[in-house]
Amino acid sequence: MKFVNSYYKPGKQIISLQVLNQKVSKNFKKASKYIYDLYCPSCHKARLSYVNKTANKKAYLRTVRNSKHQKNCTYNFVTVSKRYTKQYFKTLSSTQVQVKMLSVMRSLSKAKNSSKKTKRISKNIIANLFSLPAKKNKTSQVKILRQKKLNGYLRKNQLQNKLFLFYGEDLYLKTANKKTAKNFDYLELHKNSSSKIYVRVPLPITMSNTLKSKINSINNGKKYTFIAIGRLKFLKNYSPDLILINANALIFQ
Repeated sequence: MKFVNSYYKPGKQIISLQVLNQKVSKNFKKASKYIYDLYCPSCHKARLSYVNKTANKKAYLRTVRNSKHQKNCTYNFVTVSKRYTKQYFKTLSSTQVQVKMLSVMRSLSKAKNSSKKTKRISKNIIANLFSLPAKKNKTSQVKILRQKKLNGYLRKNQLQNKLFLFYGEDLYLKTANKKTAKNFDYLELHKNSSSKIYVRVPLPITMSNTLKSKINSINNGKKYTFIAIGRLKFLKNYSPDLILINANALIFQ
C-alpha cells in the first residue's frame, strides 16, 4: 500500500510525499529526522517507511512490515472505483441518497464534537458507506471512498477527475445562475464571505425538489458544513468545478 501523505509525530503535522521528496533532494541528512518518524496520516498508528527514488521508480511511502493500522483506519479497506460508485448510486432513490449523505454529516458532526483520539477514528469511518455484496463462497469486501477536506490549495495532479468524498467546515455558500436561466445553476463555495470562488458545484436539473428548496434558502452570510461526492474538473483561469456523482449526492448544514 502506497501513500501520498504521512503523519510526522514529533511535529504533529501531515507531510505530503511531495514535500518529503523536496527535503530529501535538498539535504538527505536533515530530512532523515522526518523520514524515520512517519506514520499513517489517517490513524497515526501504523509506521511508514520512505522508499527513495531509483532510476526506474519514483519515491513512495508504504506501511512498515508487521506495523498495524488502527481497526477502523481507512487504509485497511479498498478504495471504491468511480464505475462501482456510479452503479451503486443507480440502485438508490433520491431519498436513499440523501439518507446516506445525512449519515455522513452526522458522523462528521460527531467527530467535530469529540475528543482528539475519537475524532480521528470517527473521521476515518465517515466514508464507509459502500460495500460490495458477498460473492459465492466469499466474504464481502468493504469499499470506501477517498476523502478530501476542502480547506487548502487543491492540486490538479492529485485530484483531477478522481472520485472523492469532499467535506469542508466553515464555508460560505452562494448560489449563481446563467444570465438566461430562471433557476440556480451553480452552488459556489467560498472560504470567507468576500473571497473569490473556491469551488463551484454545477447543480443537476434532476436534483430532488427537497434539495432544490434547501439550496434556494441558503443564507449568504452564514457558515456551513458542506459534504459532496464527486470529482473535480479543473478549468483554465477559473475555480474548479465539483461534478457530483449523483444529482442528490450533496448535503450542507
